[in-house]
Amino acid sequence: MAEPILSISRMQETLGYAGLLPPAACLLLPLACGPDYYWTALALLYFYLASILSFLGGLWWGLASSRPSTPRWTPVAAVLPPLAVSASFVPWLVGWSWPKPSLAVLSLALILSPLVDRAIVGGHAGATDWNRLRRRLSIGLGVSGLAFAFI
Repeated sequence: MAEPILSISRMQETLGYAGLLPPAACLLLPLACGPDYYWTALALLYFYLASILSFLGGLWWGLASSRPSTPRWTPVAAVLPPLAVSASFVPWLVGWSWPKPSLAVLSLALILSPLVDRAIVGGHAGATDWNRLRRRLSIGLGVSGLAFAFI
């Protein structure tokens, strides 16, 4: 069976870029509402990035399941994001510094995630547009998380 073509519709692209709005709102929340909202914005951004990273694990699992040519390590890569997200809760649960260090780790994972995307879909039809969108979104999310982690 032929591998499915990766294509990005205008709606998918628009919705993808709309996914950058929650981090922007989190960055603006303390500025608009005052410093009392800083921790709330920080925690909201952490949970949003954690959700996106876990979602990517599911995406990679789906691609590995539907594309016979994916690298053999793809299922392992697919389970790492939710495991990393789960581990990033540990500092909060035991009273260590949180969420800034965890936010920084999740942000770096998001920035690096397009490397896995590229390895999975490579040069398949439509992969250029898909990879470009994924790269832009991951870098946008990751940079916003790093910015907040170091404010």
